[in-house]
Amino acid sequence: MTVFEESCVPENMIEGYRLLYEIETTLQSIINFQLTYKYGLHWRSILYEKRPINDACLHELVSYLFKYPHIIPNINRSQREKLRKLSDIRNKVCHMTDIADSELKVIKECNNMIKGFSYEISSKR
Repeated sequence: MTVFEESCVPENMIEGYRLLYEIETTLQSIINFQLTYKYGLHWRSILYEKRPINDACLHELVSYLFKYPHIIPNINRSQREKLRKLSDIRNKVCHMTDIADSELKVIKECNNMIKGFSYEISSKR
């Protein structure tokens, strides 16, 4: 067995990466859905947003929630702040810096929160 065959990646990192992927793709879907619903298919040009939503980084996706509050109308300040803190944790995971159990807990909480918002939005339409 070689070094490359052994998995030395901590479980927190694997789970964190998976959950962050879910968070980012779900946020992209929510944002695109809500802005398309309100402004139409050409919402990017109407709102002068240059970058396609699928190319946006996590911090940019979170900033959409501050910039366009109607995307998730019932999100509160503490939930937004928790999402804002998520960017620092995401950078650790993506740059292969170990994360603490408490940081994985924040990722899980944010993932559950975003899934809940996604369900609420899809059930209203």
